[in-house]
Amino acid sequence: MGLKIINKRNFHLHLFEKNMVSEVYEDISLSHNQKTIFNSSVENQLYKKSFINVWAYFPNYLTATIVPHLQCNKVFQKSGFAINIEGYNNALEYLKKQFNSTPRKTFLRSLNRLESSFNINYKTFYGHISTEEYDSLMHALHQMLTKRFQQRRERNKTLDNWDYYANNFQSIINEKKGSLFVIYNGDKPIEISINFHYDNILFSSISSFDLDYSKFSLGNIEIYKQLDWCIANSIDIFDMGFGDFDYKRRWSNLIYDFENHIISSPKNKFSNIYATFIKNEYALINYILSSKIIVPYRKLRMFFKDGKGSEQATKTDYEIEAVDKEPDFNLKENIISTDTEDNSFLRKPLMDFLYSYKEKFDLVSIYSIPHATNTYLIRGENSSIKITFKNS
Repeated sequence: MGLKIINKRNFHLHLFEKNMVSEVYEDISLSHNQKTIFNSSVENQLYKKSFINVWAYFPNYLTATIVPHLQCNKVFQKSGFAINIEGYNNALEYLKKQFNSTPRKTFLRSLNRLESSFNINYKTFYGHISTEEYDSLMHALHQMLTKRFQQRRERNKTLDNWDYYANNFQSIINEKKGSLFVIYNGDKPIEISINFHYDNILFSSISSFDLDYSKFSLGNIEIYKQLDWCIANSIDIFDMGFGDFDYKRRWSNLIYDFENHIISSPKNKFSNIYATFIKNEYALINYILSSKIIVPYRKLRMFFKDGKGSEQATKTDYEIEAVDKEPDFNLKENIISTDTEDNSFLRKPLMDFLYSYKEKFDLVSIYSIPHATNTYLIRGENSSIKITFKNS
């Protein structure tokens, strides 16, 4: 086999998903406190296998020392988002420091409404999970992801590679190289997160939630509850990776750079030329992604996916009317269960009602209204609404 001129790999993926560090690195530590997370005492020859080694997605909250006789050109790739948890005693303390009054109260209201409306409990599987429980939770997560990306009409790399995660992550949990965080409503998982661990860093890799509970801000609640777990288990960094989303910016006190490390011999002049090329390439990519150029493209892509444009995704499909009088029909004869697949379309209106009217799930019932097409009564302990679907 001939010499491979450029050997390009993903540092972040190797570190967390494979728990491996390339032998071109002699020492790696956390940048903010110099705590060592990797040290190689073995002389390594990996760099001789390629003319140039490129390790993409190196998070610069880490500081690396390259093995002697090699040089490293660093090129900015994109921004990453993380929480430096060091020094905090609990998640509430972090919330008070990171958020001002209004968003903090909004979040705590969502948390309170979730926990008062349902029988909520939280669990982190780390070090042991049974096969039966693992299979059940991974099946639930797969369903959540599928439904979420069908709604967005987008492909998802995780779903494309699902067999890899399904077949390997149980052993990763049992070896304490990963964890599975779950929010339960009773026995039903409504939010699940896959995390990878390396030393005292947790990388939140894959997460999704039951879209019926979207009013309750489960993504934010997941971060908050995992922060508490991280603090209790001496985790220093909660890494959320790349993807410039508002929720990541709100929660992050550490916005870092992902770098390309272009590693070669100091005598290799081509390495500097290649580093300049990569730098200009990512400068162009980041400009396009951050500019308005990409917006018309996304709208056009959405239009061709459903023929109606992006507004279709947010269209409300039912109308709501407050009800302040007793129903004039037999309730027992018209009660409906949302547990059946035929009535699953009523779950989200039910969850939205619970959030908006501060009702408790166990005390709410749904009824079909006789002689009214596609019309239902949602009745709680203190409030009632009538919902009418626009389409059958």
